[in-house]
Amino acid sequence: MKNLNLILLFFFILTLNYTNAQKLVDVLHETLTVNSTTSMSGYTRNTVEVKLPKGTTGYIYRMSVFKKGGVNVGNGLLDLLSLIPIAEVKAGVNLSKYVVGNANGGAVDYFIFTTQEDKSAFYNKYDENWSSCKSYPNRVSSCISSDECINRTIWFGFRNNNVSQGLDVYLEVVAIVDEVKELANKTTYGFRITNETTSVMNFQLSTDGVNWNEHSLKPKYFNNYNFQQPEIYFRISTTDSYLKYHYQPTKT
Repeated sequence: MKNLNLILLFFFILTLNYTNAQKLVDVLHETLTVNSTTSMSGYTRNTVEVKLPKGTTGYIYRMSVFKKGGVNVGNGLLDLLSLIPIAEVKAGVNLSKYVVGNANGGAVDYFIFTTQEDKSAFYNKYDENWSSCKSYPNRVSSCISSDECINRTIWFGFRNNNVSQGLDVYLEVVAIVDEVKELANKTTYGFRITNETTSVMNFQLSTDGVNWNEHSLKPKYFNNYNFQQPEIYFRISTTDSYLKYHYQPTKT
């Protein structure tokens, strides 16, 4: 117990300098084919996974429909948005001027899903077993800014109800990322442990109190241990048991 009283544990936070700013991140630009309802060689539905970056506060997507094999959008969505002052690029802004015109009569129903189960049920045509976060029936093209249906992973689903015409859907997604939130996710927490004894100190550290990692320090040495969690468990053995401490420093 005397040795334990000599152990000094210090907590510090490695802080980051933030700037209150947003940035645009190109997430997806992909062509998806949805065949006609009479096609014998393809599927009338298609889905695509969209992984949104950490710190996403909203996203802008442009959905453009073309006859099969006829995709032509011109300038990409990110290039167009880069011409707008970043303060004006926000969820809910009117972006209809960036819609790609389409005169071929093709249209799709499209949906946004926030669970893989709903996405899979839609794709497999289990139509009584799925729900969507957003649904847009019979759309030729869209360019929408949204702060809804935000998960780290979302899915877009497309359905072609055309009897004879197979269609290509070109989907572009650009995330609006709050750099403060993005950087906050990278904050690390440091714990300094010093061995003030005259013998080697063996101890264990854990972030959950269940899974432990072995460590040791030479006499009169210290080491810094960095974690993404703002708390740790520390334990050291005595002659007959482990003494365990739970440190929950306040983040400042």
